Amino acid sequence: MITMTATTEILVFKTDIGSPEAGKRLEPFLAALPAVLRWTVDCDDVDCVLRVEVSERLDPKRIIEQVAAAGFSCEELT
Repeated sequence: MITMTATTEILVFKTDIGSPEAGKRLEPFLAALPAVLRWTVDCDDVDCVLRVEVSERLDPKRIIEQVAAAGFSCEELT
């Protein structure tokens, strides 16, 4: 986890999201979390890294649950 400011942090996850098109399925699930400001998926990385910028403390388990609800596996990278 990389801290940006006192009110912004980036959570980083390993996923099985294989393409940008597949990543678009996450949009409604991550939008359901008000603390999520922005997110990206790096499908070129071997770990298909999901980076989520949040505006307040957010338990990474909440992101993992939302990614799983979208049909993908996800684990936090530390």
